[in-house]
Amino acid sequence: MPDAFSGNIRFRRAELWRYRMNGMNAFMKKEFMEWQRTGRMVILGSIFVLFGVMAPAFAKLTPWLMGMMAQQLAETGLTVTQVPVDALTSWGQFFKNLPLALVAYTLLCSGIFIDEYRRGTLIPVVTRCLPQRRAAMAKFCVMAFMWTVGYFICFGITYVYTAAYWKASVTENLVTAALCAWLFGILVTSLITIFSALSDSSSGVLLGTGGSVAVMYFLSILPRVTKYIPTRLLNGSSLLTGESSPHGFFPAVAVSLALVAACTALSALLFNRRQM
Repeated sequence: MPDAFSGNIRFRRAELWRYRMNGMNAFMKKEFMEWQRTGRMVILGSIFVLFGVMAPAFAKLTPWLMGMMAQQLAETGLTVTQVPVDALTSWGQFFKNLPLALVAYTLLCSGIFIDEYRRGTLIPVVTRCLPQRRAAMAKFCVMAFMWTVGYFICFGITYVYTAAYWKASVTENLVTAALCAWLFGILVTSLITIFSALSDSSSGVLLGTGGSVAVMYFLSILPRVTKYIPTRLLNGSSLLTGESSPHGFFPAVAVSLALVAACTALSALLFNRRQM
């Protein structure tokens, strides 16, 4: 009898777990369809493709632009020296453009929860197949997936064009720099999730996310804490030139991972208590 009873409990737990996973998979499928239906997927893909091409294109056009400036400034008696352009120039431009790509990504994702609140489309989901906290986690997972795919498409385009035009051997720690920047995007995604659980408007999500990143940039000015601030992860250029070592980024990586875990857990808790 005890064996039969324990077996019955295990069976029910397995059924419950399967039921929850099916609900979460269904909700994630709904999220992907929503990204496609609203055009967010196409817009985000176009943005990342554009930023992927911009970095090597700007580096390739730099000598031509400097030549144009030299001709114009020569009439005033000023001379412009030639600027050496290599793979490091292209990747440096890539990491300089990345904050702009993050801004565009945040603008696209800021209304994902808010639109659900206004239309009331979450009510049938949370009352039938999925707890609210799992709905929040599903949205975070889909946003993180979109960021990951878009980011590495952008990185791949820049890598292909840069390798085609220049020798890649001049760069160091490229993979580490790329992964650090990707992790910062995941952190931004978790901030979007938590402020979406707190706010009723897209502007509130944007202000909360942007304000949090601005505070990080402000704290990074302080010498004693700068190595712990997540915005350090965007400083990939120092890794490429060898000015910084990967070990120097470990504190910022650890803090970022802790913040992602805390934000996702807290957003699930807050979203679970929210009235639909």
